[in-house]
Amino acid sequence: MGVRFAPRWAYDLSLRARHFSNAGIKRPNNGIHFLELRLGYWF
Repeated sequence: MGVRFAPRWAYDLSLRARHFSNAGIKRPNNGIHFLELRLGYWF
């Protein structure tokens, strides 16, 4: 999810959750989790 703000919608702030796993082909299947906070500038 994210939002654009500031004059002319120049900045972008977003939060992303990701999960990667081996789809159950091998045990244990703990997977890995990422949580990303991003700030961007549109020009």
